[in-house]
Amino acid sequence: MESAHGAAELVSVPEGEGYDAKFNEVHLQAHNTYRKMHQACPMKFSADAARGAQEWANYLNDNKIFEHASNEVRKGMGENLAMNSRLELIQKTAIATSMWYNEIFIPYDDPTKGYDFSEAGNKFSSDYGHFTAIVWRGSSGLGCAVAGPYVVCRYTPAGNMGD
Repeated sequence: MESAHGAAELVSVPEGEGYDAKFNEVHLQAHNTYRKMHQACPMKFSADAARGAQEWANYLNDNKIFEHASNEVRKGMGENLAMNSRLELIQKTAIATSMWYNEIFIPYDDPTKGYDFSEAGNKFSSDYGHFTAIVWRGSSGLGCAVAGPYVVCRYTPAGNMGD
């Protein structure tokens, strides 16, 4: 069932080893709500992506660094990263997904500009890479994780950056 605001159907993530089911539900719901706005099919939960994301989030938190995993480490999956010092916010909400989606509005100081949908799928831009990962039609699986101030989401198959 959809809400008056066009939210995607509620999702349920099974409990499992190596990932936080509730955190994944929150981010999967947010991703699917944004995807619906762009006529992209809903994503499904990927336990493999979630476990890999959790391992990488733990690594970032343990080493106090902020960098993407290599393609080899993430097994070819796409990846979005976020960090926020407000731990309650980053750990309990979908603020990371909202921050990524809001790249659609860059530059923020000029409301007449933003993501150029006429170029959608034709070129990658780091200005919009997080946004396009969320709504990329070819990506169908999602797994997310949090450790300390770090959020990692993995997308399968990867799409917006190519090979």
